Amino acid sequence: MQHVIDSVMVDFYLFI
Repeated sequence: MQHVIDSVMVDFYLFI
C-alpha cells in the first residue's frame, strides 16, 4: 500500500 500513499501525498501537494 505504498503506491497509494505516494499518490495521495502527491495529490495533496498539488492541491495545496
